[in-house]
Amino acid sequence: MTTWRLIIQEENKPSWNMAVDHAIMDAVSEGLAPPTFRLYRWEGEAVTLGHNQSLQNGVKLQECSRRSIPVIRRITGGRGILHGGDQGITICMQPLVEWSKSIAGNYARFAEAFKAALIKMGLETRQGYSERRQHHVADCFALRSEADILCANGEKILGCAQRRVKNAILEQCSLRHQPVSASPSDVFIGEFSNSDYPLSDIERGIIIQSLIDGFAAALSIRFEENNLTMWELERACYLLTDYSPLNPILDRFN
Repeated sequence: MTTWRLIIQEENKPSWNMAVDHAIMDAVSEGLAPPTFRLYRWEGEAVTLGHNQSLQNGVKLQECSRRSIPVIRRITGGRGILHGGDQGITICMQPLVEWSKSIAGNYARFAEAFKAALIKMGLETRQGYSERRQHHVADCFALRSEADILCANGEKILGCAQRRVKNAILEQCSLRHQPVSASPSDVFIGEFSNSDYPLSDIERGIIIQSLIDGFAAALSIRFEENNLTMWELERACYLLTDYSPLNPILDRFN
């Protein structure tokens, strides 16, 4: 049974959250850290855009600035996510021979773990499917893909995006938990998502324990809770400016 590092954190600033994920990916890639499962929250509202997503066609930048919502670009792909009430989940590991070499195959392995976790939260779910729309979609939760987890009614409850580098797979995930004051229609251009937030009455502690138990059972792994290493903390500080808000009217280290 493989041992993974478990990192549980509360609210952090958006730029720091993204810099930490990048630092973890670098550490795992270089063999300086074990496979890592990080659970965290967001300090205030924020928007993250996919690595290659268009800024001009993706987000209402002036409205985000007016609302003091920083817009950050992620290291992973995919579309934009409005954060704040969601549970952040980071999965980082070196590729395993016994696992699929494809991104889709890894999404499927993680999807089984997420489904097991969500059952513990009282929610029946299924893996998403590839969906194409003729209209522009900038909001991650308004478009379904194989990377996602859907409720029984087809509503997207979890969005995921991956990044592969030398010797490491990073998956960043957002689990919808509670709504925030802004809505996707306030910040995204084009089609946007709605949600009745089926997990809104579930306590954070239950969500965290359900995720831990679901992943441990589905992937046959055990967790040891630990912290970021000094190398990762220094690396995250170095990377922090790479994740400055794209709306410069805001504090660049928001």
